[in-house]
Amino acid sequence: MTNKRRFRWSEPQTAPAGPRVKSIPPDSSQTAKLYAGCPGLITAFATADILQTLSLMFRRPLMSLGAYGDSDIQGVAQWPIDWKGPVGVAQRLPVRYIGLVTEPENVPASVHALQKALAKRRVGRAYYSFPPQYGLNVEELQEQLSHVGLAAAIRNNFEPLLDRATAGREPPVIIVPNVACILEIKGTSEDEIIAALPQARTRTSLRQTLRHISGRDATMEDVAVHLPRLLQSAYDRTENDVPYPPGAFDIFWQRHNMQPNVLMRTMALNSSNQPVGMAIGLVHDGVVYSLLLVRDYTVAKSFNVTARLITDMAAQATAKGCSDFDLGGGTAGIIDSKVRLGSRCHSYVDMQVTHPWYRPLFNLWEYRKKRHGVLHAAPQLDRRPSATGQPFTR
Repeated sequence: MTNKRRFRWSEPQTAPAGPRVKSIPPDSSQTAKLYAGCPGLITAFATADILQTLSLMFRRPLMSLGAYGDSDIQGVAQWPIDWKGPVGVAQRLPVRYIGLVTEPENVPASVHALQKALAKRRVGRAYYSFPPQYGLNVEELQEQLSHVGLAAAIRNNFEPLLDRATAGREPPVIIVPNVACILEIKGTSEDEIIAALPQARTRTSLRQTLRHISGRDATMEDVAVHLPRLLQSAYDRTENDVPYPPGAFDIFWQRHNMQPNVLMRTMALNSSNQPVGMAIGLVHDGVVYSLLLVRDYTVAKSFNVTARLITDMAAQATAKGCSDFDLGGGTAGIIDSKVRLGSRCHSYVDMQVTHPWYRPLFNLWEYRKKRHGVLHAAPQLDRRPSATGQPFTR
């Protein structure tokens, strides 16, 4: 399905008064107060410690804003900011579920207020990613945004339409429905988790892999030497640049290798101790969230390294009290492989919001990018198919 066929337009209506926005520290008491009031909406990626790490990894300053209704805080928005000369972009990076934490019914008004507040701070575009727990319906969200004065389009991705890219007629909001695969962890050991998988072929493949590949906690050498090699190999296959700057995971290791809520695991061949896969998971409120999962594709032809990374991480997370594993999404093929492991598809929503002051500048950048064939400097999310699953509830 092309973007043009998927495009839907919603005309803005008269906007009611929205929340007030002001700068707040990332780890302020106001943020803690909001998070305590809506724990079911918080993911590991929204915590101050992880956001600060992402800011350092990508070498981009962290901006934190609070949205207030009357006197109480009703939303917290936090992003690493990518400054393109004098104009900033509130980044989504190759990470999901960051941008804004608020009650689902407050999303449209908060996004509208943040659009204005960011523009005054010279940030012309912002990305939001709302996890399955929000239960957002893209058509309803489109209509709700129109009620606060924001025209919105529903697309398959954030790429501009070819016939509108330089005309200045793009709506300020682009909504992209996405899929996250969430695996219910059944069992307390890896053997029990494998035994609970739905497909006999997958169980047989994993048991064979267990005889040749062992899992262990990642070492500093794994992170500094082997992880960059695995990432480069994986992105070379798709002819894309690695979205992580050199040394990014060295910073992650330094900040989190001793933290119990962070799991860093390596799969290595028994015969040579050569790492053939690595995974990083973040534990939060009974769920382990996959931050990174990468394998050696030459070895993957003989062994089911990806599935082994998942079952190993699930077993480690179970010991931390987790009952669910959020594997993220990916391409259609990647999603299919996660579903074969027993995970279920749940819908989540990504959003791009551009302020009209800066629209001509973004149009110019997009036109030059296409004319010269240069990739956008911002890391791109995988293009995921539209979700058919239900909101994730625990």
